[in-house]
Amino acid sequence: MPDHTANTSAITFTKPSPKCHQCLAKPRFRRRAGPRAGWGEGLAFHDQFTFLPGAWNGLGLEANATFVDSHIEEYDAATSSTGQAEYGLLPGTSHTTWNLSAFYEKHGFDLRIAAEFVSKELFSLGGSKATDTIQDDRLTLDWTSSYHVTRNIALYFNVKNITNTPLRFYVYDPSYPIQREYYEQTYEGGVRVKF
Repeated sequence: MPDHTANTSAITFTKPSPKCHQCLAKPRFRRRAGPRAGWGEGLAFHDQFTFLPGAWNGLGLEANATFVDSHIEEYDAATSSTGQAEYGLLPGTSHTTWNLSAFYEKHGFDLRIAAEFVSKELFSLGGSKATDTIQDDRLTLDWTSSYHVTRNIALYFNVKNITNTPLRFYVYDPSYPIQREYYEQTYEGGVRVKF
């Protein structure tokens, strides 16, 4: 594969000042260049709603998204089963990923519900696009919580994969599944101590 350069950029939205509750988020751009097989864009947002009254001002929202486009020649005409060059995404690269979480941080509580989405990606080459293994889209939901009893002691309880979303693989099209893995929910709880 020839060496190329790629442009990637990220836009991060931040409030101009913690005292400016009515201000709109302002974008900040950053660009990088490096070895390439594509381009990517990232967006991020984080805000605690401190303008809300009383205990409600511990509520907040956090979100980020990444969009990647890559283009590689998976098979040249000589090795492809179709006799023509075939192109696709870089292996292990999802076109779209995003995270969205609502949180509450106040009075010693740190509560968060978070969703994560990862779009399909090329998992392994199979000799032609018709026999490539694809890891399917996946949306998961997690819960994390903690309560700080003192400055150095916190109780916590977390649940991962609340929806028991399977990890699925297919060949060519989702209607041709080859593997489905269920991991069920994972529960964690305990005490954290800082010394």
